[in-house]
Amino acid sequence: GTNWSEVNDLVNGQDHLRSAGGSSNSALSFGGIVYPSTYGKTEEWNGTNWSEVNDMINDGYKGGGSGESTEAAIAAGDHLRNTCTEIWNGTNWSAAAAMSLGRCYATLSGTTNDAIIHSGTTTVSHPAATTSTEAWNGTSWSTTATGISWEYGGPRLRVSMGDAGSGTGGAV
Repeated sequence: GTNWSEVNDLVNGQDHLRSAGGSSNSALSFGGIVYPSTYGKTEEWNGTNWSEVNDMINDGYKGGGSGESTEAAIAAGDHLRNTCTEIWNGTNWSAAAAMSLGRCYATLSGTTNDAIIHSGTTTVSHPAATTSTEAWNGTSWSTTATGISWEYGGPRLRVSMGDAGSGTGGAV
């Protein structure tokens, strides 16, 4: 499309949501906060309306979210810098292997079988940025090379996507 247009609103208005899916006809929104309460709400978009579906296991916001469709999504980390990971199968969330480093405001991208999370903050009272990167292989997280390097002119991000953690694939 070429223009934005108003469509139907979410069932639950919230801040700091996570999302998955990849089209204007199919999307997933999950987690979030309506101050001061956190939520684990999950809503599914069918191209016309949002509908509430099963909630996440852990309420949270400011975590990473990604996924290839409304049938497969991954959530990791949250506002409390937890190491929690959850997988959405189109009906329910299930707990998965924890990350080695708890974080929020991190960038999570990829699929439920091949994802990468990097950066974020690691402390609650005084946010401390991290350059840590972890790769998800569908079963567990593994620490990979640091994703941020400083060069003349500012930070440069190098992310390897391919076989998670193997270092094969392209760099961004």
